[in-house]
Amino acid sequence: MTAVSQSTVWLEKIQTLAPIIEQYRDESEKQRHLAPPVYEAMRELGLFKLWVPRNLGGEEQDFRTVFEVVERVASFDGSAGWLVAVGVELAWLLGYLPEDVAAQIVADDPDATYGGAGNPLGIATPVEGGYRVTGQWRFGSGSKHTRWLWAGCTIKDGDDTRLNENGTPQLYFFGLRSDQYEVVDTWYTSGLRATGSNDFRVRDLFVPERLMIGLQAKKSAYQSGTLYQTGFIDISGWPMAVVGLGVAVEAIDAFAELAATKVPNMGSRRIVESDHVQMILGRALAKLNSGREYLLAILDRFWAAMEAGNGDDALSIELWLATANAADCAADAVDLVRSLAGTSGVFQGNKLERCWRDVHMVTQHAQAASANYVAAGAYRLGLGVKMLGRS
Repeated sequence: MTAVSQSTVWLEKIQTLAPIIEQYRDESEKQRHLAPPVYEAMRELGLFKLWVPRNLGGEEQDFRTVFEVVERVASFDGSAGWLVAVGVELAWLLGYLPEDVAAQIVADDPDATYGGAGNPLGIATPVEGGYRVTGQWRFGSGSKHTRWLWAGCTIKDGDDTRLNENGTPQLYFFGLRSDQYEVVDTWYTSGLRATGSNDFRVRDLFVPERLMIGLQAKKSAYQSGTLYQTGFIDISGWPMAVVGLGVAVEAIDAFAELAATKVPNMGSRRIVESDHVQMILGRALAKLNSGREYLLAILDRFWAAMEAGNGDDALSIELWLATANAADCAADAVDLVRSLAGTSGVFQGNKLERCWRDVHMVTQHAQAASANYVAAGAYRLGLGVKMLGRS
């Protein structure tokens, strides 16, 4: 089955999510984590297995399929789309564990879902058979629902941090089961409120070496599929930007619905009839479509390079650039249509107001933010690669 037909199958399946998400949307936002019926519906559809290796019972889908799935779910609700993106990314790490270890994790809990935080805010100290891990990590998206969280750490040998040959710290993920970490209630935010992206922490927890993954690994040593021929830094940012694109789709749809009936104060015509409104909406569509198509084009090139085994830093840099651009284009599109809505777009709970909050949260994600522009500019100026995990 081709990638196009795979996308079609998945997009048809996830249409069943729209009414469930809408039913629980206010409850999810109020509770600051996705309502259990919504999360369970996404899990039952298999969305969190899209990047799990096939030999572990997963779907092992290509970039374009995941792009379209995340975008569509985010067009229903930004928080739901975010949790699909995060769950897909962090389940992908199963392909970077020894196959028998990953197989045992899946066998123990075939419906497990995964989350985590890549920022190396933890310290791992070597002991016999593994490491003692201590730390508190921010942005544990889905922490109310996930069965495993991956925690970014540096390694301490006494007072010394383990370094790469170029002098940068070696970075690793350590797998933590849900009965081993404490979720800290910290998620009080302007946008993406229903993601439950709380802190999580452990203290002096023994983690066996077999549950350790090099964050800077450039491909899997255990899986030969195309999906696993790259590193975490190149798959962990762009799905976040795709969430922004989906949110922008919802915002434009919500504005079009509003414009069809709204007559401004002191006006006599619906705003849909205004040339100015039509022009600004056209600009919003151009912003959204340009950001979307640039990112998709680079993802297709990146996938082809992975298949051929010839990816390079220049292509990674362009992917990071397209990622930041997509997030910014999505935010610009939402800003434009919200400006046209007037006071109809400012009240809390209004779809446009919620989309505005959510899309601007997306632009703050470390791997979809302005640091990507810095990396692209520095590389073009001959200063090498400047990005966490690659420098």
